Amino acid sequence: MLKKAIIISIRNEKTTLGLLPENCSEESSCHECGLCAKVGSNKELIKLQVKNFSNVSQGDIVEADVSMPKRSVIALAIYMLPLLFMFAGGYLGNIVFADTGMVIGGTSGFVISIFIIYILNNTALKLQGKIIRKL
Repeated sequence: MLKKAIIISIRNEKTTLGLLPENCSEESSCHECGLCAKVGSNKELIKLQVKNFSNVSQGDIVEADVSMPKRSVIALAIYMLPLLFMFAGGYLGNIVFADTGMVIGGTSGFVISIFIIYILNNTALKLQGKIIRKL
């Protein structure tokens, strides 16, 4: 999906973009609302790192093709992984160590699933994109 973004920083091979709200204008009155954080705003932008694009500098408005992970994948990761790992850990703990092992195994499975979600959040579930053109 195409989104407007402002270039926050350019370092080495990566450009950091801040995705602008849908109602941001391109006219001369642009940046007066402060939504893009160009004019001393304390509003947070959704940030995205992309490969460098030629002929842009910090503060430029660009159009970026942003791909978001599917909602079903996010829901599976956040809700189902902890549940599945907790039951699997509890089952394995019960087989190996009897009743006390069920609690330890379930807790261990839950903690492992949280770690896996953390890794997924930093890799597969991240926003990805590329700059299409300078506006």
